[in-house]
Amino acid sequence: MQHETQDECPDRQSKKVTPLPKVQIFILLLVMIAEPISSTVIYPFVNQFVKDTGITHGDARKVGHYAGFLVSALAASRSARST
Repeated sequence: MQHETQDECPDRQSKKVTPLPKVQIFILLLVMIAEPISSTVIYPFVNQFVKDTGITHGDARKVGHYAGFLVSALAASRSARST
């Protein structure tokens, strides 16, 4: 009587189940959510920063204009450095 190997008998071949790497996917999702959070954290502080630096020379109407420049520059620099 001959011993059959797994290669000779297709009935005995077991399919390997490759589960999703859940921990690695979770870590990746945490990293991906950190980028938008760090992008939006500047919004509450940018107007006060523009006022305090004095680049508007006391004109409160220009604060929004310069704050928009700063936020746009942040977005442009982040998209320029991403690959």
